[in-house]
Amino acid sequence: YRRAGQEPLDTPGGCVPAANCSMSLARWVDGSGAQGAVLLVRAERDVLAGEELVLPGAAAGGPPWDAAVWENPAERPSCEGYGEATSGSLCWNRSPVHGAGVFALRGLSRLSIVEICPALVLDKQSRLAAADYAMGFRPCTEDQEAVGVLPLGLGGLYNHGPQGLPVLDFWYDSSLDLVVMIAAEDVAEGQELFIDYGESYWVNRGLKSPGLR
Repeated sequence: YRRAGQEPLDTPGGCVPAANCSMSLARWVDGSGAQGAVLLVRAERDVLAGEELVLPGAAAGGPPWDAAVWENPAERPSCEGYGEATSGSLCWNRSPVHGAGVFALRGLSRLSIVEICPALVLDKQSRLAAADYAMGFRPCTEDQEAVGVLPLGLGGLYNHGPQGLPVLDFWYDSSLDLVVMIAAEDVAEGQELFIDYGESYWVNRGLKSPGLR
């Protein structure tokens, strides 16, 4: 997303696009009493395929709160209006494994692309601050350094997969700063999708790895 007035586009006259989206915060609560908050981004008009999504300029105090409360998110498998991916294949929801998770809204075939996440490259301090959501990738050649990135979209919400549950493969495209998620096996509609956090995730936290398979 770009904020309106943030920078001119490379167009005749250097036109700055007007905001076509808005954002607000909403509270959620489930039947167990757990609660939290989500950031909602809504289209303020019909948006064409390929059109850039632009948020309004930053307001003092941050985005406003919605009056409505999203109740029982675990009972909303369609994620109506919340978190649905552009392709319509994924959504986020409350996970029975841990916190929030990513779920398939339709069946996914083995080796199909599940999600392409834009990624923010992190410096050392930023990687520490976002440690629970960042991904680390080893260099492909000796002249390259390891890189840490923050995957956008649903990329930071995939849980570590317990044994026997659908797992995704993923890689980082350094030329485009993208993390690509691939189905390692067929996935049924409604199933939660998981990734392998890697051994270092658990070692760095002094925890025993729960394993994957």
